[in-house]
Amino acid sequence: MAYQKNFTTTYIINGREYRITAPALFDNETHEILADLELDDRAAEMARSQYRIDMGLLTPQKIKDYRTKIGLTQEELGELTKLNPQLIAIYEAGEFPSKKDNQVLASLIKSDHVLLQLINDSKTHFSPQLIAKVNAYLNHTQVKKVSQKPEFTVNQLANWLEVESYFIDEILTRFELITMLDLAYETYLETTGNELFTPHIIDLQGEDYQDQKPNLAAMNNYNLVSTNEKIVDLLSQILRDFDK
Repeated sequence: MAYQKNFTTTYIINGREYRITAPALFDNETHEILADLELDDRAAEMARSQYRIDMGLLTPQKIKDYRTKIGLTQEELGELTKLNPQLIAIYEAGEFPSKKDNQVLASLIKSDHVLLQLINDSKTHFSPQLIAKVNAYLNHTQVKKVSQKPEFTVNQLANWLEVESYFIDEILTRFELITMLDLAYETYLETTGNELFTPHIIDLQGEDYQDQKPNLAAMNNYNLVSTNEKIVDLLSQILRDFDK
């Protein structure tokens, strides 16, 4: 015979310690703790959930719910985000996403603007089936628009990010630029109530720098945007947080 009572266990997850108190199974005669797959898994998941909260990581259910909401397969979500579909599968099965992958997926989940930008980017090629599913979802979703004339164009802001990343020896892909710009848009809207740029279509001109020195036009845009300290602080923070 056995009985249940609360028991405190310490879990170490990626160097972080979590003391979890949860029901455990004990022997009726010896009062020693017994292995119980269901109860043990429940306690371990409590520790993993706390780790996700501490690290700002998406839950498996949140990723799956978003994919289901759009109507995408794991392969199609991988196509959209440029992530390996096998990674999507293991993240939905409970594996912790990497910081970079978490940022990519979180940006999509947080704002339909990212999805809108991606699907309308003339330089990104998606399968017709993926485009149809995303457009069907977007047609039934009202993307919030604010009437405000922005100070800078989206390409000027993109140039600032590209030049700044060049200065710190980083190379940004087009997807990363779009993700950063949309995060900047959402953060600016939340904190100021104003529009950072017109978010309908981010049509970034040119190619990734690939270690090439920024051209004169990009440098001019960089210097122009740098005159606004608030926007520079915002873009700098997003660039720092976006761990490649």
